[in-house]
Amino acid sequence: MLLAIGMLLVVSGIAGICICVRASDRAVSQTAWLKAPGFVVGAEVLYDGEMYYPSIRYEYNYCGAKFTGTKLKSALLQYNWRGPSERVVQRFPKDTRVEVYVNPDNPSEAVLEPGGTSGYIFIVVIACISILAGVFTIIKQFT
Repeated sequence: MLLAIGMLLVVSGIAGICICVRASDRAVSQTAWLKAPGFVVGAEVLYDGEMYYPSIRYEYNYCGAKFTGTKLKSALLQYNWRGPSERVVQRFPKDTRVEVYVNPDNPSEAVLEPGGTSGYIFIVVIACISILAGVFTIIKQFT
């Protein structure tokens, strides 16, 4: 039984690292997306009954077409208190002009802040702890 638990911890840790690396690479690639002028049409803090998160809606023009976006950044962290989301919303008041980073391969995909968040580091740390716990569990099985 300990062997199975150890293997599960190792595999889930490796999967977590792989997912984070892939998501982080994608977020970093956003910094090379093309910039387009835009403006904020709405900003508010939403609460889903458990977590608070900022909701920023913006419009932008790209190659003569008008688009609407809602993505602030990749892997935006949510919190169980209102403060961090309020600070984000305060940075993007309605009618503020913004630079929008637009995916040239899919212009309907855009972000206001390219590059993702530092949340990836936290997940990688947890994944590494899972791997170590799995390895120690496997070793314990054989000792």
